[in-house]
Amino acid sequence: YLKNTHAYYQDKRPLEIDTSIDRIKEICGHTNPIWFPVKLFWMKFITDLQHHIYEEESRLLPIAEYLMNKDTKAEKAPACLSVNHVAELKEILEEHEDDDLERGIGKFVSFVKDDYPDLEELMYVKVLILQLEVFQHDLEIHRRVEEEAFIPMLAELAGL
Repeated sequence: YLKNTHAYYQDKRPLEIDTSIDRIKEICGHTNPIWFPVKLFWMKFITDLQHHIYEEESRLLPIAEYLMNKDTKAEKAPACLSVNHVAELKEILEEHEDDDLERGIGKFVSFVKDDYPDLEELMYVKVLILQLEVFQHDLEIHRRVEEEAFIPMLAELAGL
């Protein structure tokens, strides 16, 4: 599930939202006051999301694979994990608690609604807001799967 949603969040969802942002630029023009903050927010958000996914897939998922297979297939995991996977896992989990990607979307949607109420009525701005709210909800589900199922399972396997 986590790998599949990561792929979706990197490949499909950003393109849909990029298209909406481009339509806002086409309709409103690049000099419209809403276009630049929207584009800037989205570029930063995508960078943060890609970093989050990279960290999970390069650090957390290998440890998870090691812990889930340590009794039967330990040779598949990198050798360094067998020595310090518990310390690494603790560090990753602490960093993960501070991650709030979906809350960033909510703050941005509030910013658009509060600071640009006249533009909120434009169809393409409405579409963008709806897309962002759906993405926020998807990220919340993803976070809950991690925090309520995946991470507790890893903590138990690691003896934390």
